[in-house]
Amino acid sequence: MRFEIVAVSKRLLCPDEFLERVEALAEVKAALILREKDLAPDAYEALARKVSELYAKHGAPLIVHGFPDVVGRVRCAGFHAPFSLLKQRPGLCRELHPLPVGVSVHSVKEALFAAASGAARVVVGNIFETASKKGVAGRGVEFLAEVCWRVPIPVYAIGGISERNIFAVRDAGAAGACMMSYFMS
Repeated sequence: MRFEIVAVSKRLLCPDEFLERVEALAEVKAALILREKDLAPDAYEALARKVSELYAKHGAPLIVHGFPDVVGRVRCAGFHAPFSLLKQRPGLCRELHPLPVGVSVHSVKEALFAAASGAARVVVGNIFETASKKGVAGRGVEFLAEVCWRVPIPVYAIGGISERNIFAVRDAGAAGACMMSYFMS
């Protein structure tokens, strides 16, 4: 099984020009979840259009996050939903079919719900302590391994993943790792 590393955006972490950094990721065909949770829908769509053009130019996979209405207006390879959005719209995966939908989860129960709702993958976190969730202890690789064992779809890990611990993520059975700070700062 191939282990995939996915970049997750947060333009506010970038010490340089965000779109230049995004294009560098696109050039090496890195999958990118365009997260940008602080943006209003119109601002997110405007940014998604720019990022989509860069990603299309390089043939790299872009995943829209949080705004399902944007999916039909930009070129993307998938959609990623916060668990709260899936709970509000349990038919979301069917609505967006055949586009694969990933869902952020924080428990085995949530992961099983996402899988039963038609999600193509889950992103489980936070596995390690991370600056993005100050004061929140990491759930650990044992928790990640349990999710991987119990959920019938690919499981990706997020939260505090670095070159020091990424092999523990892979060894726990994850299909991949999502990394924000590593790529954005």
